[in-house]
Amino acid sequence: MACSSESTPSPDTNALVFVGSDDAHLYAIDAQTGQKKWAFATNGDVSSSPIVFDGWVYAGSDLGRFFAVDVQRGNLQWSVATQYSMATSPIAADGRIYLRGQDVYAYDAKTGNPIWGTFRGGSEPGSSVVKDGTSLFMAESETLIAYDAISGSRLWSFITDNNIQTVPVVSNGVVFIGSNDTILYALGAANGKSKWSFRASAAIVGSPTVANGRVYFGCYDDQLYALDEQTGKLLWRYATKSPIFSSPTVANNMVYVGSMDGNLYAVDVQKGTTAWSTNVGGAVFSSPTVANGVVYVGSTDNGLYAFDASDGGKKWVFYTQDRVRSSPCVLTTQGHVIRGFGNVQ
Repeated sequence: MACSSESTPSPDTNALVFVGSDDAHLYAIDAQTGQKKWAFATNGDVSSSPIVFDGWVYAGSDLGRFFAVDVQRGNLQWSVATQYSMATSPIAADGRIYLRGQDVYAYDAKTGNPIWGTFRGGSEPGSSVVKDGTSLFMAESETLIAYDAISGSRLWSFITDNNIQTVPVVSNGVVFIGSNDTILYALGAANGKSKWSFRASAAIVGSPTVANGRVYFGCYDDQLYALDEQTGKLLWRYATKSPIFSSPTVANNMVYVGSMDGNLYAVDVQKGTTAWSTNVGGAVFSSPTVANGVVYVGSTDNGLYAFDASDGGKKWVFYTQDRVRSSPCVLTTQGHVIRGFGNVQ
């Protein structure tokens, strides 16, 4: 899933950071001070990433319930039982919320009323949904599937040689997806035909990001890769000390990514060299979000961290009562919504 940047009614205070925790809460944190504004009890781990749309925050719990909550006060607007773990992140578009678990559903964003559902019969939730134009893209086991976003009908599918743990990203009519078969695939969004493929040295467990003509992704071989978007040619790779499940974010001519080694890295986009790195006290599943010169990222040490994007200086840390695997979502004072992962302008 690429970085989301939408508009929503401006908050009446400072910018806010929304993040979920395994302590069964969704939090709203003041982006400048790191102080808690409110916490909403979800009765289940929130490992997926919240989204903000038209003044509400949307998030799901691992116990199979999805919530719409007021941005300013954290008051419940509506909720639905999903019958499956909400370990994947929703998307919002055209007045709809698209959810993904064992099945795929479209709900009215304001009422929570179901619009359509597609029964796939899978035993486990797959990857998060990605929308591009009128198409939805998602992975199920080893297969990438495209659906019509209006009707929910299946358009095409592409089978890899192993399970897919990553979230697809769409850029310039091409879908990029990594698989446990060690290959990053570039497929035509309209028909699923292969454009090119790149073989890494281990399973690809970090979702790709496309920015400024390059594709970035993390791998189980501890490496961050940079490829040419058009050809798939390797431009550089950067070594961390553990596998990378975090998806990269690109901003300020740097690639920001977390690793299971407990570090957040800022890597020069051109050279693939270290700009700075800092320890966050635990493994990083969370994908960084960059907003207004600050990098926000969660850690399994229970903390949500804020760092200066230019030099890695720590601004603040907010501790929850359990792991923060969720990726932060930022609502700026101008009403812009920014969430990792992808290119931040």
